[in-house]
Amino acid sequence: MKYLLFLLLVIFSIPEHSADFRNTFWGMSKEQVVKTEKAEMLNEIENKVTYLETVVNYPALVVYNFENNKLIWGSYGFKQVNDTDDEYLQDFINFNTVLTNKYGKSKNLDRWTNKDSEYKDNPVSAVREGDLVMWRSWETPTTVIKLIMYGYGGNFNLDTYYFSKKYKEKTSGIFADILNDKF
Repeated sequence: MKYLLFLLLVIFSIPEHSADFRNTFWGMSKEQVVKTEKAEMLNEIENKVTYLETVVNYPALVVYNFENNKLIWGSYGFKQVNDTDDEYLQDFINFNTVLTNKYGKSKNLDRWTNKDSEYKDNPVSAVREGDLVMWRSWETPTTVIKLIMYGYGGNFNLDTYYFSKKYKEKTSGIFADILNDKF
């Protein structure tokens, strides 16, 4: 009898699998995701639903991406406008801290896209000019998470991607490159 009580205690004390991205799970249908999401919907097209939301006090574009009506990845595109380049670096550090507190130590995958960059001694300017991609990665049992800061057209871009491990072969294009650390 003690063994049965112990077994029941163990079974009921095991936490449920937490959500994969926001309040959703990989493989959910678009209809299930739309029903679950509380943010303001911006757009809905065949394989994608986008929302506007504030995440950790930053304005963000939230994207859910589907293949065969199954959720396979989601992302946050942060739209913070800063006064100085150094503030963008601080934003990256802040998000890295939040994600590290949640998922543990990250892999640092920073990559120079221009090995002859004139900004070797100034990583913030190198990112803005597209010469350096600042990149961190975490994993959970079901998800690969990527935090990326990169420059395009003299502007900073800060994005966080959540990819399903189960459906990763369905991820294509530049998003497959991000998932596979080839961005």
